[in-house]
Amino acid sequence: IAFTPEGVNANEMRRGIDQALADGLPLLNLSFHSPSLVPGNTAYVRNEAERVAFLNWWREILTHLADRRVQPADLGALWAAIAPKV
Repeated sequence: IAFTPEGVNANEMRRGIDQALADGLPLLNLSFHSPSLVPGNTAYVRNEAERVAFLNWWREILTHLADRRVQPADLGALWAAIAPKV
């Protein structure tokens, strides 16, 4: 499944996260289109109620990730993990 609130409900996303972690994936990449933050800019957030639901999706998923001890990583951490050691 795509790791996004755009077309993926929170239950599906939690199952996807749990499966990815069970499979030992070292990196999960979540994304969304930034215009979805403003109602009416995308088909995913057409009004204020959908914007609230969009933001609640993120709250649920970030809580789920924290409960499973998944840590965020910035570009420096990613580079350190993949760069050849010299």
